[in-house]
Amino acid sequence: MSGARAASPGDHRTLEVAPDLDLDEYARRARREGSVDRESLHELLHGLVGVPGPIVLLGYSDDAKHVVNVFGADGAVVAIGDLDGRRAGWTFRGVPVVSVSDAVACAPATFVVTNRRDIVMLTAAVESAPGFSKQRILSFPMPVPGEQYDYYDVWEHSRFYRDLAADHEQTLGLSMLDTSKVQFLVEAARQTLSLPGDWLEVGVWQGGSAFALAELLRTQRSTKRLVLMDLFEEAPRTNPGGIMALSEIEARFASYLGTVFVSGDVRDHTDEIKAGTWSFIHYDAGFKASVLGQCLRRLTNGGVMVLDNYGNLEANPARFDAFFEQRGHQVSRAPTLSQGFVIKHGRGGA
Repeated sequence: MSGARAASPGDHRTLEVAPDLDLDEYARRARREGSVDRESLHELLHGLVGVPGPIVLLGYSDDAKHVVNVFGADGAVVAIGDLDGRRAGWTFRGVPVVSVSDAVACAPATFVVTNRRDIVMLTAAVESAPGFSKQRILSFPMPVPGEQYDYYDVWEHSRFYRDLAADHEQTLGLSMLDTSKVQFLVEAARQTLSLPGDWLEVGVWQGGSAFALAELLRTQRSTKRLVLMDLFEEAPRTNPGGIMALSEIEARFASYLGTVFVSGDVRDHTDEIKAGTWSFIHYDAGFKASVLGQCLRRLTNGGVMVLDNYGNLEANPARFDAFFEQRGHQVSRAPTLSQGFVIKHGRGGA
């Protein structure tokens, strides 16, 4: 178990603070640098007093090290279970960092989440590990039933979205979509990962939203093509939006080798749409009946088409509604006002 030991029946006792340690003063003096929030640390440390031990911490973090400082002197902290395999073998004051499965094998009395950003993944990993005996999994601040709810926020709790926001903030900033629209786009696309067919974006601009799609395909190890269609450098020089430098955009997609760029007026490139089979389409090109027709015709059954700017009055959503109704489909409104979506159900003509 990589240096961690299993707890024995005689180990069980409650966590107590050394008589000479003032928890309030300790939390007040904790350095703010790094990931420490003094108020949350204060609640965490006070919340652990009297908790059945020994304990295993979930998530290597500065908070975990503070818990080891306060409660770990007598071996009450058995291990720190972490999702990042690169940390396995690290130690802090003799407490080893191990995999979550090894942490569960320690058979502690209580698990304590000390990296709340990964609370969803950590909890799921513990509960699915062999040997889990339904011990309590504590996290602070603890929600108060009927008064406080702790909601899953993908931009905070999902590693994919955190990486997307943190590592590629500049790229996402190139998109005209705000984060809620990017999230809807990605989650709609996620539904089609197992369907046959590639992904298509019509209307790319500088590639911000397409980059989010490429990252999803890359992290899922997908072999789908991501075909991106726009005017790019063929946009008129008099167009103030015509700043799409194709070599710059191509460089951003170097990590996803399945990206294909089609440059020019999309109405002149419907053959490329017709030649493909698409499980997901992000359409952001205004109302163009000939292009929409080819997109719907080549969208696989169960495939999803997200219509961006659908809800803008300038785009006239009624034209989109009529177009799809005539073909036996309905446009549904996304929670964001300017996005609509269609799911291909195989009935009706394109």
